[in-house]
Amino acid sequence: HPVELFSLEWRDPAALPSRVRVLETSEEHALPAKDVITFGRLKEHDGRPANDIVLWHPDVQATMRLSRWHFALRRAHTRMLQRAVSDQMTEVDDQPVPRGTEVPVSPTSVIRVARVLTLQLLGDASASQASDDDPRAAGTLGFTVDQRR
Repeated sequence: HPVELFSLEWRDPAALPSRVRVLETSEEHALPAKDVITFGRLKEHDGRPANDIVLWHPDVQATMRLSRWHFALRRAHTRMLQRAVSDQMTEVDDQPVPRGTEVPVSPTSVIRVARVLTLQLLGDASASQASDDDPRAAGTLGFTVDQRR
C-alpha cells in the first residue's frame, strides 16, 4: 500500500483559516484541504456533492434565502480569498462583496451570508503556536512514516 513519506506545507498555516463556525447553528467545520472550497445550501447536484460546506438555517424560510451556490474560498499563494458567486448579499468583515469579486479573508474574518447566517473563520491554534515557537515552521518539511503492516 502507498505510504506518505513526507508533506511539504508551503503556505503558512497560521495565516490561513482552517475551520469555519456557523454562529446560528453552532456548527463547526474543518475546511477541506482543497484549493477551492464551495459554500451553499445545495447538498447534491446530479447525484454528486454540490458544496463542500452545506449552509442551512433552523428556519426553513431563512434557508431558502441562501443561494444553492453562494460563495467560495480560494487558496492563493500566501492568502485565502472569498469570491461571491451569488447575487444574494455576501459581506466580509462588514463590507459587501458583489458577485464575481474576490476579497482577502483571514482566520478572524466574519462572513455574513444573505443576512441570514454569520460564519466566523477560525485558524488552527496549534499552527499559530508552532510558527510562534519556530519562525521556520512554515518552510520546513514534515516526515511521516506509517510502520503498520
